[in-house]
Amino acid sequence: MAQLGLAEKPPRELTGRMVLFIILAFFGVVVGVNVVMARFAVSTFGGVETESSYKAGLAFRSEEEAAAQQATRGWYVEADVASQGLERHVVLIVRDAAGKPLSGLEVTGRLFHPTDARGVRGPVRGIA
Repeated sequence: MAQLGLAEKPPRELTGRMVLFIILAFFGVVVGVNVVMARFAVSTFGGVETESSYKAGLAFRSEEEAAAQQATRGWYVEADVASQGLERHVVLIVRDAAGKPLSGLEVTGRLFHPTDARGVRGPVRGIA
């Protein structure tokens, strides 16, 4: 028994042309998402920049030795960043094992982003 006023529609036939459009649409979406994600990845993160992993390993070893020497001295460093308008000042307080501030030290440093060399600001020098 047919319902009043409603004609039954035959199911849509799946043709070769329709399959082609479905496949093209699928791969178009995949390629489009890949292009967008690659663009975001390249424009927002420069990646880790290491000229020579061997030299970086040697530098790490020397930094480890320097940290061990500082630990034997009993020195510790307090660092603070102070802002005045657009300027930023890094304040370092170096104390000996007894907790007394050390003076007359020459401080040399470099401010950098650990993974992106585009943000390097340096060298920085000062007297403690």
